[in-house]
Amino acid sequence: MQSEDKFFFSGDSGIFFYAQYDEHKLTRVLTMKRSISTTLSGLCLLFLAYGSFSQAADFNSLNIMTEEFNPYNYTENGELTGKAVDLLIAASSAVGKPIAKEKITVAAWARAYKTALSGPNVLLFSTTRTEERESLFKWAGPLGGNRTVVWAKKSSNIEKFDDVSQTKEKIVVIRDDVGEQLVLSAGTPEGMVTQISKSENAAKMLISGRAKLWGYDEGSALTILEGLGENPADYEVVNVVKATELYFAFSTDVDDSIVQLLQKGIDEVR
Repeated sequence: MQSEDKFFFSGDSGIFFYAQYDEHKLTRVLTMKRSISTTLSGLCLLFLAYGSFSQAADFNSLNIMTEEFNPYNYTENGELTGKAVDLLIAASSAVGKPIAKEKITVAAWARAYKTALSGPNVLLFSTTRTEERESLFKWAGPLGGNRTVVWAKKSSNIEKFDDVSQTKEKIVVIRDDVGEQLVLSAGTPEGMVTQISKSENAAKMLISGRAKLWGYDEGSALTILEGLGENPADYEVVNVVKATELYFAFSTDVDDSIVQLLQKGIDEVR
């Protein structure tokens, strides 16, 4: 086959060019050109996907909520502080997406919990991760351990017991708190559980004798009692309900990339 001199038009470049070719060589050239074009298209899609991931993985869209839960998250001298607050700020900064304290809303636990359940775009902390809650949220953490116990005043002379479901006194709990959920899931009759909205009010009920038992986090309960001027030595744990861990909980509509980004930050600062 003889070579021929011809003009060709390139649709990709939009220009004419002159070439001497034979048909076999031209076929190879065109095949190589299509292969390069396909590779470049793939790379473009990859960069677009990466750009979309980077854009999605941002905390600005989140409604971040917490409660008064010393020592993890609490207000002191008008400023939000605590172990979980510090970890959130450090972890978000470590991945280049710093969260400002001003973005965090402090609310009663029951309201914050229901907001996180319904969404959209909610981050709630510090949240105890349990089997019952596992599918209700997406998780990043852990923040630390906690132990749900039942407190009593020593002067009430209540004997320690192993099975919380066999309590002979009503237990005051915080509505939608893990203490309430664990006490009830252990088989405690609902009639033996008193629900209120704030932990400080539960402590006051225990102090005044209006409640004989309080189901709550062990460390936080002591901190609250001390803050109310009580001597921790006057109180004792009469039942250990369960040991668990605290996490950052996201409403299920939050993009996985955001959850993964915070988890990455937590892992980096630990």
